[in-house]
Amino acid sequence: MTSIRLTITRNTSAVVFAVVSALCLSGFLLLRDVQVRAFEQAIEDDLRVVANGVKVWPDGDIYLERSPVLLPEFAARGHKAFVVRDATGTAPIGMSQSLIANEAELNAVRGAVPGVTSRLYTLGHNGQPALVATRLLPAQCDWDLDDATIEVPSDVRETQVQITVSTDRTALNAALWTPR
Repeated sequence: MTSIRLTITRNTSAVVFAVVSALCLSGFLLLRDVQVRAFEQAIEDDLRVVANGVKVWPDGDIYLERSPVLLPEFAARGHKAFVVRDATGTAPIGMSQSLIANEAELNAVRGAVPGVTSRLYTLGHNGQPALVATRLLPAQCDWDLDDATIEVPSDVRETQVQITVSTDRTALNAALWTPR
């Protein structure tokens, strides 16, 4: 026969253990979620940074300004890569030095629509696990918008480009201790 004291102690210990375990697990999941969200926000920022370098002339010609100072992670040995295509995703406009140096390709993620980023966890340009994201974004006008003497068709003013960015997940995976 078990004493009441022993039964109470055993049950209380089990409840305390369960509560502490649940708190630890929820804390771990919360911190993991924070890190993943920060990683995904960083790729959104990369999409915008690349979009700022895509320019459209008043005649509709689109080109890419590459700035190694602003985009060091996209350099030849960088852990990030990007490719810019026309809005249909068929005509390439430019790509990062990391893709050129590795002679690699970066496919767009299917389902890119204006205002929504399509994401895919896959292998990146360097063969490492990566997050690849594609989004349609407006090209920047490369003329003075206040100059009334420049005639620009409305379709040129609203030019969209498809930008695909790949970011190596190695550091995130190491931080999360969960390879994907």
